[in-house]
Amino acid sequence: MNRNSSLENSFKKVLRRHGYYYVRTGNNNYMFIKHDEKIGGIYFELGDRAKMRIERADIAFDFKDRKSLNSFLTKMENELNYLNPELARTLSRNQIKKIIQKLKEI
Repeated sequence: MNRNSSLENSFKKVLRRHGYYYVRTGNNNYMFIKHDEKIGGIYFELGDRAKMRIERADIAFDFKDRKSLNSFLTKMENELNYLNPELARTLSRNQIKKIIQKLKEI
């Protein structure tokens, strides 16, 4: 797969600004990760798109540009700031998935 390094770099800047950090995986691949106490691990693989996975919510999204990625991450952080950590631990996977999917639609 040909990579658009300019686009990848713009994704990296957004992710770093939101507190994600770079981790090498096998085969010279890498990803950006962050652990949120309310929803668990959030993983991003970069290429011509930023592919996000949230394991606990069993959800995945693709972002084609840095503006949509930044907008989503900002909304998610703002929404999660209002969610009590103790309450978040009691939410089911489907309830967390619905909250995050609703943010993507906004």
